[in-house]
Amino acid sequence: MTLLIRISAVALMLVVAFIALVFLVIPAFRHQDLTPVYATEFASKVTTASAPSINEGIGGVVTVAGKGTTAMLRVYNRPRKERFVDVVTTEFTELDGRFELALSPGDYQLLVSKGPEFEFVFHDFSVNAGESINMDIDLVQLVDMTQRGWFAGDPHQHSAFADGKDAIDDLLRANAAVGLHWSVQTDHNVVGQNPVARQAAIDMGLEHAGHAPYHTVGGDEVTTRIGHMIVWEPLNPLGEYEHIDHETPGHDDPLEERLDAIHRIAHEMREMGQFQNINHPHGGSRAYEAFGDNASSTWGDMNLDWVRHKETVLQFDATEGWNGGSGFMQGGIYYFGSRAEHPFEAMERVFHQWYRLLNTGAKFPSLGSSDTHDTKVAEQIAGYNRLSEGVKEVFFGLHPYLPQGLAYALTDDVPGALMYQHLDFVENQLEDIALMGGSPRTYVYTGGELTTEKLAQNMAHSFVTSGPLLLAQINGAMPGETALPQAQNTLELDIVSHKPLSRLMVVVDGELAVDKRYDHVMHIKDSLALDIRGKKWAIVYVEGENNYAYAYTNPIYFH
Repeated sequence: MTLLIRISAVALMLVVAFIALVFLVIPAFRHQDLTPVYATEFASKVTTASAPSINEGIGGVVTVAGKGTTAMLRVYNRPRKERFVDVVTTEFTELDGRFELALSPGDYQLLVSKGPEFEFVFHDFSVNAGESINMDIDLVQLVDMTQRGWFAGDPHQHSAFADGKDAIDDLLRANAAVGLHWSVQTDHNVVGQNPVARQAAIDMGLEHAGHAPYHTVGGDEVTTRIGHMIVWEPLNPLGEYEHIDHETPGHDDPLEERLDAIHRIAHEMREMGQFQNINHPHGGSRAYEAFGDNASSTWGDMNLDWVRHKETVLQFDATEGWNGGSGFMQGGIYYFGSRAEHPFEAMERVFHQWYRLLNTGAKFPSLGSSDTHDTKVAEQIAGYNRLSEGVKEVFFGLHPYLPQGLAYALTDDVPGALMYQHLDFVENQLEDIALMGGSPRTYVYTGGELTTEKLAQNMAHSFVTSGPLLLAQINGAMPGETALPQAQNTLELDIVSHKPLSRLMVVVDGELAVDKRYDHVMHIKDSLALDIRGKKWAIVYVEGENNYAYAYTNPIYFH
């Protein structure tokens, strides 16, 4: 009997230890403290006045230098809960800056943003019962990139013409509000959105709405069983938009058949369009590996060697490097041997293949785009909160350690099972501006002319960003150009950011060459010596601390 009691006690202790391990120890170890670092002082002004009203909430106007302008407004609960995206609403002002938001009595925080060229402003306020608040918000512009010949665009967006949530005019208004200058309308396997978007931009007067110039580019996301590819302005000989045949073999068919289909599509894109790029080359690969889920968004093959199949890759003008997702890679930008990875889009695999291709001497740029399907990100935010709160409801208010397989068994949802492994990271990014239009965006230097032709011709002269305005030159050469060697090879940096920056990295031929820390600065004006002897290319990367501020240049090549 004594022996049985001892065995039972040991068994009970093991059960208690296991429960503690699953519910307390491992979750505590996996918890990420991702407190974002934002600016706390602003030159922008928010002036408020309250008045009795039966329509509780806030209203007012956003101006820049006294002129009404469109902007994005996001309201948060205050204080915010942990592992809950506390976004109450996301709205876009009218083109003249006017807005009106209904809110229940409570304590809130307002984010006002018009993209990277303006301050990123937070303002705390409260709404009392029977009260409305008028807000006059005067935003300060940090820099006008168009005056320097740079234009910000989102080359991958979706509307209600396919599987997006937004009507074309709502999508364009949101684009203007977040400071975009151009966009490509890339619905899946349809082209009817293109003339509608072009006419909507004219009817809305986007170029005369207190905003910068705006240009719409017609597009088509050719969505196949072996990956997605975008073409700009696909026109038939009659000058009419025409969809390119997207019928292909599947991922289970022989690789050569798949590559033949890609060759055929690329040829038709080049014949009909002005620019073509590969989309999210490794999108879906993590889900496929973990759950055997459909990998159709992975381009060509999960294990496609870009060097061995260089001819296939270089039929395109560029690849997507950063596709929306919930943020950039964790651990900085990828370099050979680093542990940086993106938990959903497998971006590090894209960068690995891209670097290998560049090391062959190929000149091949990458793009950044949001792939937005919902400008307010309402569905993704609601999905995160359902997942987080649902798990807490089942497990007595806790978030226990659930391996991917078990999380999938409980949720029957592949994205949810993947998301659960990174709850803190996803919350941090969604509470900022992840997945919104223009997050990320590609700034292209055209010298001052905003046309489809100029954008396509100059895509290599670009940087990808969610905020930092990253201007970099090596020996006077910008991204896409070739730097000639000098006795002293110098990297010149001029980086303006509306969020504090803390880290700069330079990758040369895939290897980490510079890793420099900064103390949460808003402007980096720096010169760094760089050894480029015998090297082929370099890219520059900068990030902030947990504040969704990331940017990287396209390669600067070496002679």
